[in-house]
Amino acid sequence: MVVGLLNEWGEKTNQWYSSRFTPNQGRYVMDADWDNLIILDACRYDLFETHNFIEGEYQRVRSRGGTSEEFFQENFAGRKYGDTVYVSANPFVEGYTDSFHHVFHLYADDHWDDSIETVRPEVVAATARESKSKYPNKRHIIHFMQPHLPPLGDIRNEFGILPGVTNSDDSQRSAATNGTEHLGYLASLRFGQNGITPSLIRRAHEENLEIVLDVVDDLLDDLSGKSVITADHGDLYGERLRPIPTRGYLHRWYLRHEKLITVPWLEIDAKTRPKISDDDVGHSGIDSGVVTDRLESLGYM
Repeated sequence: MVVGLLNEWGEKTNQWYSSRFTPNQGRYVMDADWDNLIILDACRYDLFETHNFIEGEYQRVRSRGGTSEEFFQENFAGRKYGDTVYVSANPFVEGYTDSFHHVFHLYADDHWDDSIETVRPEVVAATARESKSKYPNKRHIIHFMQPHLPPLGDIRNEFGILPGVTNSDDSQRSAATNGTEHLGYLASLRFGQNGITPSLIRRAHEENLEIVLDVVDDLLDDLSGKSVITADHGDLYGERLRPIPTRGYLHRWYLRHEKLITVPWLEIDAKTRPKISDDDVGHSGIDSGVVTDRLESLGYM
């Protein structure tokens, strides 16, 4: 308990320090050259380099955010992109609906899978194909929720999560999860609860990454124009922070650790490029209660 509280205090102190004394030198993604920006949520560059098999021109770049919220705020707040459609499994896009020509809120309807409490990558890819057909002259941001938790593959069993347990049966769900999801992965890591360890989180991320890369590889065959695969941020598995050398876990605002803000950037060029049109942004917001519910399921609230 004491170690967990010290880690929490140290992390907050480092957040404060970084927000005031460490400049944000990350890349503005909208200024880069692409027709399709494929975002793999919480994808560390070292995991990507180990597991990626998709060919392209690769480099590491700095993200403008250590979390999805910070990534969205830094890249999209107060800006209008009438030339861009956003296909998102990440609920944090909701605050920036008016920034884009159209937003697909995949977490808000029957695309959300209650059995795993996230949006499956196949659903994101299918919607991206539909959107490219409907909006052929728009840039597309295609935001997958993986490799971010929750785990999708066989490693789910090691988290104490049973496949097919839904929110409709609270008693069964509570017994299956042993409280892990409700406490949150971050608290479990800090305080050594529920059998959640950094190595288990990393293995889950690796398995999720392998799953989503297979889906992205198939999707690329159906996307016209130049595509870029990147991440909004990385993740921490207990690395030491600065200036207070406590351990950091998962992702937090303002932290400037290399494994958190350095992300992959893989460019897949194309022989032909679509002619992009820029017109009015849309207004496709959804109920705020749905957003809150999804963020809770993903461990943010």
